Amino acid sequence: MTFDVIFLAVLFGTVAIIPCVLLARRERLPSLLAWGLPVVAALAWFAARPVANADSWRLALRGGEMMLVLLALVACGVRFARARNGGTGGALDWFPVRVSLAATALVAAGWLAGDDAARIIEPGYLMALAVMVAGGLLLGTAAASRRGRVLLCVLSGVLVAGLAGMMVWPSRIVTAAEVAADGRAYCLMVPDGGDGHRLVRSLAELTPLVMRASQDGLRARNNNGQLHVDGRPPMHWSYASGQFEPGADAFGEAPCRKRPHFGVDLWWD
Repeated sequence: MTFDVIFLAVLFGTVAIIPCVLLARRERLPSLLAWGLPVVAALAWFAARPVANADSWRLALRGGEMMLVLLALVACGVRFARARNGGTGGALDWFPVRVSLAATALVAAGWLAGDDAARIIEPGYLMALAVMVAGGLLLGTAAASRRGRVLLCVLSGVLVAGLAGMMVWPSRIVTAAEVAADGRAYCLMVPDGGDGHRLVRSLAELTPLVMRASQDGLRARNNNGQLHVDGRPPMHWSYASGQFEPGADAFGEAPCRKRPHFGVDLWWD
């Protein structure tokens, strides 16, 4: 439910940005771009999420979302070019836009590189590093110039909230696994970076940083995560519903050592 609400807010925010940017007065343009570009980037993230091979209609929706992102970027680019090339009222202050672009690029780079980095660095340490970076941004907000302080404060708060949300997922996943297992032995598996899955080693691997499907374009190559319960068909994790659902891919799977309360026994390191 929360996931759907966030998506709808981002979708309608992007729709609203297009006429606002095109019709806004020249002096208001830097502020609109600074606040609007992260929203457009968020919709681009939603549009780029992997889709199961059977969900062709979702793939079509992703295409529509990406077209909306392109329209918003074109609108922003056209107004930016016109404002830079001249107009009455003197030079504009583009510092908030630079702050917004830098923060958005930092978050995007962290998300795109997080999956690969988690195979090199222990995910728990990687999460700790991300928390320190977010904390540093919050401390830097106090020293930032007045022009970008409010924007940087909001973006830093969103980043901290996102990290906090990531750290909540493991407990939700373990709780869902315990309910689905109903006292039986089970194990949890996450994507292995290819088409298969491997056994979970720590709670940090149950965060979206690691527990997300590999992609081939917009197609999902495997599941976000899997639950294997003794004597029952395997299940896959859905972030949209927040629970394990029937059915799971079975390609190049590693051995799954089931035991009672598998998730409860996991630690963060």
